[in-house]
Amino acid sequence: MAAKRKPRPKPKAKPKAKPPTKDATKLRPDGLREGSDGARLVDTVCRKAGATHAELCEIVNWKSCLPFMLKMAAKAKVKLRKEREGAQVRYFGTASA
Repeated sequence: MAAKRKPRPKPKAKPKAKPPTKDATKLRPDGLREGSDGARLVDTVCRKAGATHAELCEIVNWKSCLPFMLKMAAKAKVKLRKEREGAQVRYFGTASA
């Protein structure tokens, strides 16, 4: 009768290399990343003419961007004002001091 073997201990896993962080891109004073889609949306809304949802979607080439724009505006502490123009709504942003 053969003696039972003890199972070999498994080799310890090597720690994985961490993925590069986004520190390579600079943050703006409002907390958004320079050149990001969120920053472009907030900049567009803060223009004197404001922007409609269709104009914002055209800038970032998305089908829908309103929830993302609202989140980025809140992150950048931009106050939004809505004005209805017929069937469309135009958004105006005012940066907080």
